[in-house]
Amino acid sequence: MFLQMTNETYIMVFFGVLILTVLLTIGLIVLVRRDRRVYKEEQSIILEGLLTKTALVSSINSYLAKITPEVSFSLLYVDIDNYADITNAFGNKDAARALEKVAYHMSQSLPKRVQMANYKTTQFLIFMRSDYDRFQCLELAKKLLEVIKKPVRIYHDTTVQFTGCIGVCYYPAHGKKFNQLMNSLQLALQSAKKAGRYSFAVYSASMTDGRGGDVEYHYDLKKAMENKEFVLYYQPIINVETNKFFGVEALVRWNHPKHGVLTPVQFINTMEQTGDINWIGIWGIETMAKEYMELRKNFPEVDCIFNMNLSTKQLMEDSLPQEFQKIVRKYNIPADIICLEVTDFALAEKDGTIKQNIYSFKKAGFLLAINGFGLDYTALASLEKMPIDIIKLDRQFFESDSLINTRITDLIVEFAEKHKILIVSEGVENEEMLATVRKMGINLVQGFYFSKPLLVADLHKFIGNAAWKKEQSTPSIPEI
Repeated sequence: MFLQMTNETYIMVFFGVLILTVLLTIGLIVLVRRDRRVYKEEQSIILEGLLTKTALVSSINSYLAKITPEVSFSLLYVDIDNYADITNAFGNKDAARALEKVAYHMSQSLPKRVQMANYKTTQFLIFMRSDYDRFQCLELAKKLLEVIKKPVRIYHDTTVQFTGCIGVCYYPAHGKKFNQLMNSLQLALQSAKKAGRYSFAVYSASMTDGRGGDVEYHYDLKKAMENKEFVLYYQPIINVETNKFFGVEALVRWNHPKHGVLTPVQFINTMEQTGDINWIGIWGIETMAKEYMELRKNFPEVDCIFNMNLSTKQLMEDSLPQEFQKIVRKYNIPADIICLEVTDFALAEKDGTIKQNIYSFKKAGFLLAINGFGLDYTALASLEKMPIDIIKLDRQFFESDSLINTRITDLIVEFAEKHKILIVSEGVENEEMLATVRKMGINLVQGFYFSKPLLVADLHKFIGNAAWKKEQSTPSIPEI
């Protein structure tokens, strides 16, 4: 009896193992078929969602033929720049599959009636009609970069991460024919690539001036530093609630002996390439320190802050906080009269060196500001953890009638009030804009309504004459 039961047990175990093996095999087949089906579905959706290059070019040219010069539209040129590296690591098939997935997710991020085509292997052209303004175009650029940044699964637990940049141009400002617009896009894309991965750039005329890349221009910059051709202009910031002078934003200019006064867009990229960007930062803060002391000597009753922009490249320099601290100690001025504006908060939040430098500046007593462009619900949640004192909002927040834009502005103002962060509105040019920002509860105002950027001597006259009081009439504030 014992032997019989043992044999029966063996038989049951054998059939049990056999059935389990069959079930596992069937399960694996189902999973493989499902993955293949999902991939095919994604692939078919991608092909349906993207136009061909010919179709999109035809669509843009047709639109150009029927619109008037008063109509404006936008083009974005997306470049995936590390595709070759992924191909070398994983092979053509897996790299192509990953790129298709990114293209699919980008196409799903597009607003209605926005068209996209695979212009070249790793480059995509996006056409935004006049339904969308420039602010919405730049918002889309930031959104697409976030899509590109997300890791893509190629199989099992293996993922890859693409890097990319975007060039942006507008019709008719940057070209009236398709070929002209494409040339502008190419130049804007090159500028974005110089700024670093996950960057976007809008075309500007300075990109075609022929000076930024030649050896003579680099030599001119070196001579400019030696000959003290750089100068700071100061644009006043006024507290419209108290009607008092609040501070200034320092704006660097180059008094070029041949080309006249040049703005940063015409030389900052070159200085970043040569490493001289760190020199301009240290020179700028030392100049501000000297001119602050002179201002306090002439106007001891005036308390004010000096705002200065710091680029991403500058913030990547480990020694920058120590260099700035040396200068404020040298001139024996309080660090909290200097506000350092971080121009790219999204990158500052994610780059370890930049983040550490921000905290070092704050620990040393400097005030910190960020540009509000690109802030949304997610970014504001991250901002709670950052030691920010001021948010600066430019005119795009107040000029657009977009409901989304209005909601974002209201959200930023509410966030600032809750966390006791100051807001400065930039680019205010007339009483209507002033009334708009005051209606939103913003009292710190900067722009041509009060003054253009001034040389330091003219700034002293502006303060001495209390020119903002003479220029300012009290605008009516619409009822909320």
